[in-house]
Amino acid sequence: MKRTILKKITSLAGKKPISEGKKIVKKVREQIDYDNMKGHYDKAVKKVAEKPAMAAKAFIVDDHDKILIIKRADDDVQKPGIWEIPGGRLQQGENPIKGLVREVKEEAGLNIEVKNILEVHKFTRDDSQKICMSVYLCKPLNFDIKLSPEHTEFEWIHITKAKNKLTKFFHKEVDKYQKKEYEFILKGC
Repeated sequence: MKRTILKKITSLAGKKPISEGKKIVKKVREQIDYDNMKGHYDKAVKKVAEKPAMAAKAFIVDDHDKILIIKRADDDVQKPGIWEIPGGRLQQGENPIKGLVREVKEEAGLNIEVKNILEVHKFTRDDSQKICMSVYLCKPLNFDIKLSPEHTEFEWIHITKAKNKLTKFFHKEVDKYQKKEYEFILKGC
């Protein structure tokens, strides 16, 4: 196969200027690499698709029953412009509580105390990624918000008005919090 490709390159390059010949060689090499790696790539994609990525979100409520919501940037790949709660992907093998604390610090500049778990969601994103997301009830330890570039706005909104602005995805957590349908299950609560 390589010999046939080399003959093809040589004959094409011989009829064209050297710069054109180099472009042809590059394209052929890219094709060879793709063909050799396609099987490995397909297996990796399948394995990733089978195992969900882990994520954690913080349902941060202050002493006046106001929750912190943040707006995704309008150029975000996944759900641009929606109002959500802080949090995100966990690193492989990362403790979910430590990962959540890290994510909230990165996205909003807040230090939090994680109180207990509110909900677990399993879903598939629009781009076919499978996600397992834990949502935790949290208390803010400071109020100096510093948003990352991933988000453009924030608001402390009273729990009774939260559903008016917050994406539907987290309405179940709002209901659970309002009905006090949770238990303090983590240490230190």
